[in-house]
Amino acid sequence: MLSFDYARRGKRMTLLFKKRSNQEEEDKQLLVKEIRKAHLEWLAAQMRLDWVLEHDEIDYAVYAMEAAEKKYEMLLRQAKKLNWDKAPFSVHEPVDSSVPFLRTYHF
Repeated sequence: MLSFDYARRGKRMTLLFKKRSNQEEEDKQLLVKEIRKAHLEWLAAQMRLDWVLEHDEIDYAVYAMEAAEKKYEMLLRQAKKLNWDKAPFSVHEPVDSSVPFLRTYHF
């Protein structure tokens, strides 16, 4: 009876470890998606700056670009704190080609 309890507890601990491991991988994948999204937002903000004409539009475009850049840098700092060696994915996958003005960017 005693060894059976240890076996059941061992299974429970194994399941808990697997759940924790899966959660870590999901968190990494979510962070990668957020990094890609933030990078696209930063690129879009830079391009927006090229098209503005009025003083208020310029101010808004500059603030939006700085905010997007800060968000991107913050997410990259978070990623550096994690162990990326075992991740089955890359931050540097090609950009979605359905976004016309970003077809040439590969990061």
